[in-house]
Amino acid sequence: MLQVENVHLSFKKKGTFWRAGYKPILKGVTFHMRQGECLGLIGASGSGKSTLGRVITGTLRPQRGLARLMGEDIYHMDTAGLFGRGRARTGLGGVVSIVFQDYNTSVNPRFPVRDILAEPLRGTKLAGDVSYLKALLAQVRLPGDYLGRKSFELSGGELQRVCIARALAAKPALVLLDEAVSSLDVSVQFQVLELLKTLKEQSGLSYLFISHDLAAVTHLCDRILFFNDGRVVEQVDSLADLVNVKDCYSRQLIAAVLA
Repeated sequence: MLQVENVHLSFKKKGTFWRAGYKPILKGVTFHMRQGECLGLIGASGSGKSTLGRVITGTLRPQRGLARLMGEDIYHMDTAGLFGRGRARTGLGGVVSIVFQDYNTSVNPRFPVRDILAEPLRGTKLAGDVSYLKALLAQVRLPGDYLGRKSFELSGGELQRVCIARALAAKPALVLLDEAVSSLDVSVQFQVLELLKTLKEQSGLSYLFISHDLAAVTHLCDRILFFNDGRVVEQVDSLADLVNVKDCYSRQLIAAVLA
């Protein structure tokens, strides 16, 4: 469902514009993802993995390479033709939804939960459909009466569940989870990971799970890409093969978890 081929992206360095130069961030990234799977992308902070996420969601165009979703070039795709007219627009035309690390800054603090969930549904009848909004909350195991609550009235785990429900609202083809559990307490992390796993099994969702936490990645993901310095340095297609990784960076990450 997702193909990324030889993607290169550089950012302009700070300095005077005629001598600034460019710093490579993504250096020929290539991978594919199947529909209905959870693909883990693991790497340290600064490795470029979140920048890659922005490329996949259509918010940052690479200088070279291709990114295709459902066979269509992300930067030229006709979402109305591919996914039907009247589709709610969120992220990449309602096709890709994102759950961010910082749940507090990813919602408007003045909005009740009702309006947070309705954001990606603007312009559709579902935005005002209380039954549908309650059903979204039920999917993430929150009661319907939470629709009237503000974000400051929720715990971190509850607010991230609301963000997950918002991501599911427009029935996206792909959900990108960018460090989606790393800001939560360990016990709450486990609960949210179990929720994500259940939602995937029940609804056939496709996840791209970006994280620096190997334990979280192995708990949720079907396959794993190790990402370092703007490149995929190793691919693991079966969790049983983690003990056989060859790349030095991959071995270091695994050793740190086992230490």
